[in-house]
Amino acid sequence: MFYLSVAPCLRERMAWGKRGGTLPGMMEWSQPHELAPAEVRRRLDRFLDGLMRTTFPAGVKLRHPHAAWNEDRLEFRFRLERGFLGADFHGEITVQDHQLHLRCQVPALLGMLVGEDKVKTFVTRNLNELLDPAATPDTEVR
Repeated sequence: MFYLSVAPCLRERMAWGKRGGTLPGMMEWSQPHELAPAEVRRRLDRFLDGLMRTTFPAGVKLRHPHAAWNEDRLEFRFRLERGFLGADFHGEITVQDHQLHLRCQVPALLGMLVGEDKVKTFVTRNLNELLDPAATPDTEVR
């Protein structure tokens, strides 16, 4: 019977995509940069490696990390867990010559517990540091 309660939600998500809209909880950023695309990819790899090893506050754990490059697009996913609660987080980062584009699905649970504004602040701060030409390429997750 569980599938019956999920089906309307899935239909709504499919309808959003067909209308050309953005799914609820979908966040997008475009960030200009002055780095070579290969350097951006290298910094992203190091950043994600660091993110996977980060100790998060309040007992939140990052589980089942996965990241893979497909030409200029990095697809990633992981699960955030705290106790018996968990939420899947996934997205993609596209690296272009002078711009980086990030698109990710923020789980409703994460948005409710942490707040989308804090997620945006975290992502924006780390992207700015990551793409700063004067910064060391080994920027830590903050």
